[in-house]
Amino acid sequence: MIEIIQIEKGYKMGSNLFDSEIKNLEALTKSGAFGSESQNLLKKRGEISTQEFIYLSFCSIYDDPNFDYETLPYIIDFMDLFREGQSTNPQAMVDIITASMVGDKNNLQLETMSSYTRFLTEHQILKNNLSEMSKERSVDPLKRIELANAILHDYSNGFEYCMKLFTFIIAIARVVNGKEYDLQIIDKQPSSNKLNLFRQIDGGKHNLLVDGWDDRIRNADSHASIVYNPQTCLFEGKNNHYQKTDTGKIRRVEEFTITPVELLTKVIPRVGRFIHGYLGASYLLYLVNADREYYDKAVVILKELSK
Repeated sequence: MIEIIQIEKGYKMGSNLFDSEIKNLEALTKSGAFGSESQNLLKKRGEISTQEFIYLSFCSIYDDPNFDYETLPYIIDFMDLFREGQSTNPQAMVDIITASMVGDKNNLQLETMSSYTRFLTEHQILKNNLSEMSKERSVDPLKRIELANAILHDYSNGFEYCMKLFTFIIAIARVVNGKEYDLQIIDKQPSSNKLNLFRQIDGGKHNLLVDGWDDRIRNADSHASIVYNPQTCLFEGKNNHYQKTDTGKIRRVEEFTITPVELLTKVIPRVGRFIHGYLGASYLLYLVNADREYYDKAVVILKELSK
């Protein structure tokens, strides 16, 4: 599966962090950290057109024997939202999608490459560790706890990246509704506010994108309030949050548990589906404007998957 974001040639950015993360991602890809397919495609990048590279990047996600079919509803929702934005204000869509990857000239801190690279590399390390552990007959408790913490951080990294993307998703929803947007103001909102903002402006048309996020885990992990208990084989956490009342807000502490299986098979996969849905729709948005032939070929792949 290719995990490379191609930036338009000639697009200049002044963010040292962005430039650094691009180099890190390329170095890891060249080393084979993300598999031979990613490695081979990166080698071709200077030999093929941007349009072909984007198409092949799309194929790496959707034309894959190990494709997660539950990703399909996400790309469909994103495509629907992007199509509405494109028909309303094409230039705004280009600006927003580009900013969602590299930031913009006025707000370089909006780049998401650093969050993407962190999630991607640590997720790959987790996959490698899970694979190695599955080969062992017995695993000592300390190693189990270490792996459990890696699973928690994997979800937190993915959640934070997705919430950063919501800055731009909200902006697109505002464009669709003929409203102005300010990326900097949106980006300052906490995750719960972002999800509520999108619900309000979207009017429930794309609930898949905002429903089902487990903020308890990310919140507990950020406050070091969740641990793996080897005796019960459960993650045991405390969700510290504020609840609105008629007179203001009160602090609540909600205790909860979750099994490793539930975390690995239900909670974490949602992050990957969301990210691949967003990236896939972004690739299609680029291709529909840049090369209709490659766009049509990509759509054929989606139609085959939907049968």
